[in-house]
Amino acid sequence: MHEFIHVALSAGIIVGGCTKTHSMASAPANASAELSQQHCTVKVVVDKQLLEKEYFEYVWKINGREVQADSTQDVSFIVPAHSGLDTIYFIKPHYKTEMILVDLVAGETYDIEYNTCCSDFDFARAKYKDVNASVAFTVQGKPRKKLIGGVGFGAAYLKSHETVTLNGSFLRSAMFPNRYHVFVQQYLPGSEEETIARIVNPESMEEVGIYRDSDKSIIDFQYIFLDDDQVTIDIDVKNHTATVREVSRP
Repeated sequence: MHEFIHVALSAGIIVGGCTKTHSMASAPANASAELSQQHCTVKVVVDKQLLEKEYFEYVWKINGREVQADSTQDVSFIVPAHSGLDTIYFIKPHYKTEMILVDLVAGETYDIEYNTCCSDFDFARAKYKDVNASVAFTVQGKPRKKLIGGVGFGAAYLKSHETVTLNGSFLRSAMFPNRYHVFVQQYLPGSEEETIARIVNPESMEEVGIYRDSDKSIIDFQYIFLDDDQVTIDIDVKNHTATVREVSRP
């Protein structure tokens, strides 16, 4: 039997202190709309000279509100912005739906733009700024099997009551979309022939091993950093829970 329940938002993961479930319909913003303290604006940017047709089939479900590109012009949507972390489900035809976490701020404006380098998208503040990723993993209790926590293609071994921090820079290209794959799973040895993923020393970033993906991750999601904040992931072995939070860095 797998040591942890398969955690997902619908299966009891605690995100920023609350479980996220929403079912609200979409609504485009208009010139007279006033943002409340619980909403922000998301604009889907369209540049016909750069886009592939599939971009118009992309759907972003942000806290339950569906957002989609217009084939003729930029379009803005008013979406909920929660006090904890926010949830985006990215629906791309012929691909598995992605669950993305992000910390939206009420009253702010965010842009979705097509990423021509990888036929994907970027999600950022309208007033863009460079940010640094940081994910801290902690395990409470003693797991029966060796665990790793990872960001992108780099992962590190996790030990009880020790904090491991990764920034997702290992093998990361500037052409990648601005979201990061974050996960915790059982360590499974891999080979150079089947994967480029590596176990790294979190301090020196030197390669210390090879792992392969597990079909039963303890936690698995994408994260978009909008500020220089840190995502913390606490794995509670005894209670079979994973808590994800974002905290400000000094």
